[in-house]
Amino acid sequence: MKENISKFVKNADLLVCESSFSSKNSKEAKEHLHLTAEQAGKIAKQAKVQKLILTHISQRYEQNIQELLSDAKKQYKNTTIAKDFDSVELD
Repeated sequence: MKENISKFVKNADLLVCESSFSSKNSKEAKEHLHLTAEQAGKIAKQAKVQKLILTHISQRYEQNIQELLSDAKKQYKNTTIAKDFDSVELD
């Protein structure tokens, strides 16, 4: 599945990707057909997108959102996490 996503978003200016779980919960992510932040980072890197924004975050990370950001940034540095009412300008 991740390979299909990478092909679909190849060279995109922006990838907004669901990231419901951290890599610590990869088994649970797979069971619920969701991605981990680390997987989202790998997709962004493989697809050579310009920027990755993580969204669809599980409530379990409300107090530790940095865990997800760190997971993704291990794979792809230009990553942020979406917040309500964010706007993004592309170059």
